[in-house]
Parts: sequence; C-alpha cells; structure tokens
Amino acid sequence: MNLELIKEAIKKVVHFKPQEFDLFAQQVKLVQLAKNETWEARGRVAHHMAFVNQGILREYRVKDEEEFIQQFYVEGDFMGNYLSYQSNTPSETATVAIEPCEILQLPFKTLESLYTQVPAIQQFSEHIGQFKLQQIHQRASALLTQTPKERYLQLLQNQPELLQRVPQYLIAQYLGITPISLSRIRKRIFLNNG
Repeated sequence: MNLELIKEAIKKVVHFKPQEFDLFAQQVKLVQLAKNETWEARGRVAHHMAFVNQGILREYRVKDEEEFIQQFYVEGDFMGNYLSYQSNTPSETATVAIEPCEILQLPFKTLESLYTQVPAIQQFSEHIGQFKLQQIHQRASALLTQTPKERYLQLLQNQPELLQRVPQYLIAQYLGITPISLSRIRKRIFLNNG
C-alpha cells in the first residue's frame, strides 16, 4: 500500500512525527473500487472517511430519479460524510467510482480515538472539516451566482484534468446543464479562442 500521497497531503496541514504517522497508517485500510462501484451509498449512515490514492469518484444526490453531482474527488482528495456520521442520520448522497479507484479508508470512530494519542490528528481532522465546508459553500455560491459558461470556465481553469477523464454527460450534470448545452458552451469557447 502506497502511503506517500497521503503523507504529503497531511504534511501540508500538520506535522506528524514518524511514529505518529505510523500509528495513523496502521489504521488505514486499502480499498479497490471498480468503475461504477459504490463506495458510500445513499440512505445509510456514513462511517468512514477516505483519501483518494488513485482514480476519480463522484458524490451525488438524487431528486425525482435525477442525479445531481455535488463533488468530484481525484487523487489527493479526502472524502466522507462526517455530518451523517456525527448526527447518525442516513446520508443523502452516494459516492461512486467513475474509473477504477484505490482509496485509503479509515473509520471515523478510529480517527476520533486517535485524537488523544496524536493531538495533530484532531487538528488535521478539523482542517479537513473546514475545507469540506468551504467546498460546499463555494459550490452552492457558484450554482446561485454564476452562469453555466462561467462554471465551465472555472472548472477548466481549476481542474482541467476532469474534462479529460470524466464523461461529458457527468460534467454537464455537475454544471447543472444538459449535455447539449455543454456542447454549445464548448463550441462557443472554441470559436472565440480559435
């Protein structure tokens, strides 16, 4: 199990002593997901957080049998529905692999039990929680205040790899538009820049 990527992600936030990281790493479980395999299902209480070591996943909600993508997770991202776990309520979202994935999974309970042994883990956990809240706020703000073209350009600027690796109909879902509208936006951008 390769832990270098998660080690680098953690180092950006807190300082772990080697023995502290080893203690943390002993609790991590490697999970392989096939394309379209569900990591976390809707309607169940979430119990795990995870780190994407390889691959892309999508977190989505369903309304009237239509999917609305809330977030994409790529290599180096942390994911997990802490709100569902903390409130002991079923998750309103599902997280599914878009391509074969390798994730490093850890139960929330285990993470919390490590707080007393390794105080930096609590600091790290709080940082991830604040980052997730910021992501949700930015996503909601973009959907309320930006045009689909502006959302597409922001995605192009901030996460261009998604446009290469994620099917266009999923990009359209994420942007809150139809695939035909996405095609028109891309055509206009190409014609204006070409």
